[in-house]
Formats: sequence, C-alpha cells, structure tokens
Amino acid sequence: VSLRLRPDARNYVLNFRTAGLFGGDDDDLFQAHITAPLASGEWLELRLPFSSFYLTWRGIVQSQKGMNLNTVTSVGVLLADRQAGPFALELAEISAFRFDDEEMEHDAAVREALRLNVDRGYTGA
Repeated sequence: VSLRLRPDARNYVLNFRTAGLFGGDDDDLFQAHITAPLASGEWLELRLPFSSFYLTWRGIVQSQKGMNLNTVTSVGVLLADRQAGPFALELAEISAFRFDDEEMEHDAAVREALRLNVDRGYTGA
C-alpha cells in the first residue's frame, strides 16, 4: 500500500477490514503501524508491504493468515498513541502498488518484504 500523507508527530494505525474467513457477518481486521516520521508536517510517501499488516481482534494480534485482498470492505486510520490532545493527519492519496524490477533486484529490504509476503500467504510479485 502506498500512502501520500502529511502526518504530525503522533502514531497511527492503518486498518484493512476484509470479509471474514467464515462468511456471514464475520470480518477480519488487519493493522499496520504508521510510526511518527522524523519530519512531521512534511508531505511524505509511505509504502507498506502487505506483510506488515497483522490480523488483530480488539487490538490483540491473532494467529496470522494472509489477507484476502479481493474481499477488502473498508480502509481506515486510527490514532494509536493513547494520548489526549490535538492531532493532524492529512491523506492525499492511497493506492496499491507493486515493487518494480529494479527494486526487487537491488534492494534487500524489498526482497525481504516480498519474502515475508510469501511466508504470510500473500500472492503476486
């Protein structure tokens, strides 16, 4: 997931809600932390591999399974630092992306992210 955002110095969580494994009214919530950037107040691009999302229930990490990207029902952001007070998070764009060939070949972090995607059951390159 690629985000173009202007965050403050607070911590946030990006949520993906998907149809649950058992269908019906059941759903699954996958979360990835967006930690406070070094330069708050600046427009930034953040790229989160799907392997950085954890299945949670009421904030508790559950046994991991792959997120079914075909059943995403909502995307949300929540303030996650449990501190009262003002906050500001501007979100200009959110999109899905694939790492390009050069990144996959030359960037060890990208190769590790892709390996984690496979380990956690995500498909695609």
